[in-house]
Amino acid sequence: MNFSWSKSKAEGRPSRKSPEELIAWFEGEIKRQDDIVYGTGLFLEAVCILHAGQDGVIETYRKQLRNIMQTGKEASKEAATLLEQARQDASKLSLLEQFRFTFREGQSEFEEIVKRAEALVAAYQKLFPGRTRSQPCSEEEVLRLIEEASEAFARANK
Repeated sequence: MNFSWSKSKAEGRPSRKSPEELIAWFEGEIKRQDDIVYGTGLFLEAVCILHAGQDGVIETYRKQLRNIMQTGKEASKEAATLLEQARQDASKLSLLEQFRFTFREGQSEFEEIVKRAEALVAAYQKLFPGRTRSQPCSEEEVLRLIEEASEAFARANK
């Protein structure tokens, strides 16, 4: 369980909450993790479209982003297992607060990737409400997502 958010995120952890509040908080953390993974996948799709023909650029991003997605999926799976254990055995509830959702060291652009991933997920939810994530996006839809996310990202980072 060494998968932690940034220091500021860790400071937002609940302290001495009821079991129900702790479980709800942890479910939210798992959802955020899943959103980051999905948004990172959308970001990779966008990179492939925007840098078509630039194989070196695409491959560099592909390696980094796939690493984030794989690590994120593994952490999410581990967290879901821990959550189920805590629901069945209250003595494991404290482990939810100790669980760390962090990506591997050395990913200097991680925070910027997370911001972009979150902006892409928000754009996806706005443009395609109710659509399942398993349905692939067309190139046109990815371009619409990029436009929407870019505008939101710019507004948020003024």
